[in-house]
Order: sequence, then C-alpha cells, then structure tokens
Amino acid sequence: MNIQYDRVADAIYFKMSDGSIDKTIKMNDRLMADLDISGNIIGIEMLDASNQIGDMQDLENNVLRGIPLHITSGTPVSA
Repeated sequence: MNIQYDRVADAIYFKMSDGSIDKTIKMNDRLMADLDISGNIIGIEMLDASNQIGDMQDLENNVLRGIPLHITSGTPVSA
C-alpha cells in the first residue's frame, strides 16, 4: 500500500494496487474509491483528511509499524 498526502488539498490517497482506473465511485462527500474494470479497488481518496483522521503522524506511525488498515464495504465515514 502506498499512502500520499497533499497538504494544500488536505487530501490523502491510499493506493492499494497498480492497475488502470476504470471508474471512480463517490461513497460520500469526502470519500471516493477508484476501481479497475473488474470492480477491484485500486485506491481510495479521502478529502478533508486532517479532520477525518485527526493526527496524521499517528496514521504514519501505525502504517510504519504494520498495523493493518481494514476497509469495510458500505460503512459510512462520520465526521
């Protein structure tokens, strides 16, 4: 997994796998998922990331320690 954060846009992108993006689905106002032609998730973009995640340093530390990130389909993100 590759994680990129854009401070200007306050957006974070979780790249799950390589591949061509066929379509992007909007899960809510601040969360989009990029899918390949088979419907597999290529990546997830989260807008207003600092308010949704809180401390970006905590996210970085957790990922570096290998704590897995679980995404459950259909679970809404609340602010």
